Amino acid sequence: MADPTVEPPTVRLANAGDVQRLRAFRCVHGAGTWYERHAADVVRRAALWLDQGRLEATDAVLLFEVGEDLVGVAVITEESGATAHVAAVATERTLRGARLGSESGPRLSATVLATALEEASTRGYSRATAIVARPHRRSQRLLEQAGFSFESRFDDSYDLHSVEL
Repeated sequence: MADPTVEPPTVRLANAGDVQRLRAFRCVHGAGTWYERHAADVVRRAALWLDQGRLEATDAVLLFEVGEDLVGVAVITEESGATAHVAAVATERTLRGARLGSESGPRLSATVLATALEEASTRGYSRATAIVARPHRRSQRLLEQAGFSFESRFDDSYDLHSVEL
């Protein structure tokens, strides 16, 4: 079966009016794996930050929309003055593996990550980090294709990767 295709999304920064859409966003199939649930939790936390006015000026929640549909979310936080942390790159659960425009187009997930890195660079960050679960090979490949390199073990389950912007 071919990967799904989706039109290229428009991208915008989330605001307080997007809280319900973020809470309703689903990026996990069924029960999902523990690391998929972790990404979903980050998106829900971003909704909470927006709702409570706790999103820092250095943070960003990017929404990827096709028409009225929310197809992807990226969450960027400040790790340090020069380093952004890509806390989540998530695509809508029915669009896992989706390509933009055609079966040979770029992957939606790669576009979400690349746009998150562009936003981090625009905000003045010169480096970005991301953690990835060791068993999550797709996410490891996604980071590698975006230029990330393994930096260190983060904890018993995750590895830290980084990229210069």
